Amino acid sequence: MSSWPHAHLRVGETLRAAAPRGGFTLDSRPGNPVVLISAGIGVTPVYFSRSGPSEDGVTAGPLDGAALGRLPLSVDATVYTCGPQAFMEQIASACRLLGITDVRRELFGSPDAINPGIVGESAIHHPQVPDGALGDGPLVTFSRSGRSAPWAGQRYASLLELAEACDVPTRWACRSGVCHVCSTPAVSGAVRYVNDPPVPPPAGEVLLCSCQPAGPIVLDM
Repeated sequence: MSSWPHAHLRVGETLRAAAPRGGFTLDSRPGNPVVLISAGIGVTPVYFSRSGPSEDGVTAGPLDGAALGRLPLSVDATVYTCGPQAFMEQIASACRLLGITDVRRELFGSPDAINPGIVGESAIHHPQVPDGALGDGPLVTFSRSGRSAPWAGQRYASLLELAEACDVPTRWACRSGVCHVCSTPAVSGAVRYVNDPPVPPPAGEVLLCSCQPAGPIVLDM
């Protein structure tokens, strides 16, 4: 196995690859139009930033609101967009102007983790008890936020979803245990992983997006 990018591949070498993972999957209604929009490098070389003549049905130039407006898009379409944050915000804004409301996103790139800690106190929401019926599972405590809630496995797929429901500030990117942006120290307690991460988090930390409480747990956030 070669270690990228410090070695060159040679004929006969073996590469180890992981299977696709994540929640960004096609989920459209029967007969509902689907629009795929991406920007980036590697497997998404579809974003032409420089204008040029059309060729073989491909129009070169920036993909902006004006370009989308020239396409015969249905307001019932489901738009899947993947790319840098600014690009996706531009696409989502353009879709809203066109009357398209079902826009789904996956971030291309990983922001820095902010856990543990509450940053920008004046800029965050105050943590709260989730709306709806409380669960009957083990107690989950967000120590820095001063909020606790019983786990409701029928409502939440991960501790990240519970943190979001409680308005506890956190950060994530992949939601599949790959990027480690949501890695958070656990003061006490243990978790079980719904999807085993390719690389485990540091000792004493958990990946919120991929795990559920195995019992009462206290998270440093």
